[in-house]
Amino acid sequence: MTYNQLQSLTEEELELCLYIVNAMFPSKIPPMEFQPSQLVWFRRDALVKKLLDAFPKLKREGHSTFISMMEKLGVKIEIKQEPIPTTPAPIISPITTNEVSGSMEVSGSMEVSGSMEVSGSMEVSGSTTITENDGTSDIKN
Repeated sequence: MTYNQLQSLTEEELELCLYIVNAMFPSKIPPMEFQPSQLVWFRRDALVKKLLDAFPKLKREGHSTFISMMEKLGVKIEIKQEPIPTTPAPIISPITTNEVSGSMEVSGSMEVSGSMEVSGSMEVSGSTTITENDGTSDIKN
């Protein structure tokens, strides 16, 4: 890092850089904690490698600071955010009859308005909410 590059860093970028070189990848020989002015001691390629190696360990909130810091060091960074996969809610046809013979499997949710009669046994995994005329009660397995 050059002296001009060091001077161009914001306080937040400088703190991030020092955190990476002192906490994430501390010096072993000799063991020491680097001060801001000592960042110019690093060879550019060695510092850039440390910084890039640290990127996967950074929280998403630090990405914009990291990108800005790296641009000031002459390294163009582009982060491709992968969209968070969303599972569409299953579409369940309403059951118009109250009678099911055999077995019935529901994935997602099932809403019963009116009454539901079960003879024999009924297995429920997860939680079941039963709404009665006088309020709501939860049954948890």
